[in-house]
Amino acid sequence: APLVTFAHHALPVTGAAFGETFPSPDGVLASVSADRCINIHSVHAGQLLRSVRTPAPLTCVCVCACDAVVAAGAEDGAVYVVTLVGSPSDQSGAVRLVGHPGAIRSLAAVPYRGCIVSACAGGTVRVWDVTDAARGEHDPDTVSATSCVSTWTHAANAAA
Repeated sequence: APLVTFAHHALPVTGAAFGETFPSPDGVLASVSADRCINIHSVHAGQLLRSVRTPAPLTCVCVCACDAVVAAGAEDGAVYVVTLVGSPSDQSGAVRLVGHPGAIRSLAAVPYRGCIVSACAGGTVRVWDVTDAARGEHDPDTVSATSCVSTWTHAANAAA
């Protein structure tokens, strides 16, 4: 039998990630769904800590534990970053990072660097600095294209 079951999404879950981070010393579980919600749960308490709705269906998620942020990739090519610092009532939403030409298919946290890596269906991989979001210094409604540290584009192998 499962230790804990979380059932807070209205549509299929498309990604889940665990991180040992504040505000839950035993870790948080972040889940995303086609319902456009990023849900952050306390693993030990089994409770929903925060739910953030985004404008697009979500495809993947990662927890950047050292910077206390959750990042979610979306079908619209954006990465949505939610900080875990402060109380949920102090936080209005997610910082939206844009620049990919296609839906986000994978995310990874870069431990102790304040960065996340995103990969999209359009063939690009980007490294984003999320330290401003972790400190709550972004306006959640501001689209940020300046946080991208590096971009790589995959060129299809032209076989003869």
